[in-house]
Amino acid sequence: MLKYCPQLTQTIAVEKVKEMLADIVKSCLEKAREQQRTEGYLKLERGFATIPLPGIDVPFHSRYLWAGVMPFRACECHLASMNI
Repeated sequence: MLKYCPQLTQTIAVEKVKEMLADIVKSCLEKAREQQRTEGYLKLERGFATIPLPGIDVPFHSRYLWAGVMPFRACECHLASMNI
């Protein structure tokens, strides 16, 4: 990931950047675990690269996963038509 942020690694040491990113991830994980503990579930929130849509768990924006989206949707539509 750091290869995409050359300006950042020019002003801050790579190890420091890795440490900062690890702290961000740990903080997000702690927040999610606390929310799950208190509310019993995780509430999805809009982020810079995500728009949660209730009931839809297909990452349709991902080129890597795109090949599996249509088969998933076909299966999902089939199940929906069966009222499962």
